[in-house]
Amino acid sequence: MSIIKLSLKWSMMIALILFMFISSDQSALAKKQKTLGGEKNGCLALNYHRVREDTWIDKLLSAFSNSKELKIYSVTDTQFESHIKWLKEKNAQFLSLDEFIHYKEKGKFPKNCVWLNFDDMDQSIYENAFPIMKKYDVQGTGFVITDHVGDPDFHNIRMSPKKELLEMKNSGLWYFASHTHDMHTMKKEKSKLVSYAEKGNIKQDIDKSTNYIKDELDGNEQAIAYPYGQASDKLIKQLDQDTSIKYGFTLEEKAVVPDSDNFYIPRVMVSDDAFNKLVKKWEGFNHE
Repeated sequence: MSIIKLSLKWSMMIALILFMFISSDQSALAKKQKTLGGEKNGCLALNYHRVREDTWIDKLLSAFSNSKELKIYSVTDTQFESHIKWLKEKNAQFLSLDEFIHYKEKGKFPKNCVWLNFDDMDQSIYENAFPIMKKYDVQGTGFVITDHVGDPDFHNIRMSPKKELLEMKNSGLWYFASHTHDMHTMKKEKSKLVSYAEKGNIKQDIDKSTNYIKDELDGNEQAIAYPYGQASDKLIKQLDQDTSIKYGFTLEEKAVVPDSDNFYIPRVMVSDDAFNKLVKKWEGFNHE
């Protein structure tokens, strides 16, 4: 009986040690996976989608909802301002799109480099993010779905009209580039842009978009943010050969380094949780 108890005791101890070892190993792996990299010569491309007004209704919805729109694709204006304040306290150097490209091509990013960018350009950016950026004198880049400028109901979102985009541009703080003309939809987990690239049929859409960006918003016709961050080799080959696009931006939890592929430039999609767990822990802000 005592031998059985002793064997059971040792078995439990061994199992506990193995569990602690596995848990520790998994924890270390998780921490490793959450490192953005690029500490010595990198830039954080921080991507936002929606900036909601912080109201009691919003708090109530956030508390009881698992909506990706609320949890992943948006932050409140209070959270956004806290992000900007924290970055300013860290002496972040905010870049325009052209400056970002310049430093990348040069092979050397400035210290504490941050490039703020916003996808879709719905009215929450104009109403809630723009005033904060003016307050702190911070630059940003907007990726515009050009066929839906001013659309009052694009996937249940109100898009900024041209008048608002021009006001933002004329502030000297905003720059614009393409988010396609009318290919911001998804079917079976694949974006319309990637699907059409498989058929060799994207040039017309991209040309319409980049022409609008250049002619109407005086923006950069060489850059595109891929819808949903999705790209493919077929898509990139067509963009490079048949359009003005030379820089493509994905969504990936990595800092940009000079060697990042120009058609697969990573951007960190920012939620409040991502900002606290990823951005605040980036060693690039502490690297001398």
